[in-house]
Amino acid sequence: ADLTLPLNFDGTLNVIVRSDATSAVLEPDTRANNTSTPQPITVAAPYADFTVEAVSAPATALSGTAIELAWRVRNAGDSTAAGSWQDRVVLSQDGVFGNADDVVLGTVNRSGPLAAGDAYTVRQTFSLPFELTGTWQVLVKSDVNALVFEGGRVGNNLGTAASPLQINPAPAANLVASSVVGT
Repeated sequence: ADLTLPLNFDGTLNVIVRSDATSAVLEPDTRANNTSTPQPITVAAPYADFTVEAVSAPATALSGTAIELAWRVRNAGDSTAAGSWQDRVVLSQDGVFGNADDVVLGTVNRSGPLAAGDAYTVRQTFSLPFELTGTWQVLVKSDVNALVFEGGRVGNNLGTAASPLQINPAPAANLVASSVVGT
């Protein structure tokens, strides 16, 4: 008999076989032996495993200006990543992705296939908010919405630039009236 296993499942399943499940055969007093003992089988689903290998960012920038960021993501899994996913880029003062201090710079749409062992590199320009200053970590999280099955292997989906980004205030205009002429 064929057995259809659930998609994207890792773990142990118990296979139980029951004969004459609809009680079509007359079996007085012998139905107790129609069900087998559970036979465990281990199932390992094929999976992609996004690993953010590198994130590069400038060391300094001025608020309100554009900066170029780059990152590389590798599929370290045993299966091709198919479908679509998104990489999200944030600035964080505490280096923790997804909490209240994050400033989202942007989300980049990606789509497969990305074969096991292959990588992609993104180089993109993002605009810094005008009011933002201070020291920030640049974080990139691949497959931010968990659209690709990774079998629970998501701890390596986050990458951080090696050095923090120092954002200084942009120079402000200093307008001075030099003379006033009336007519």
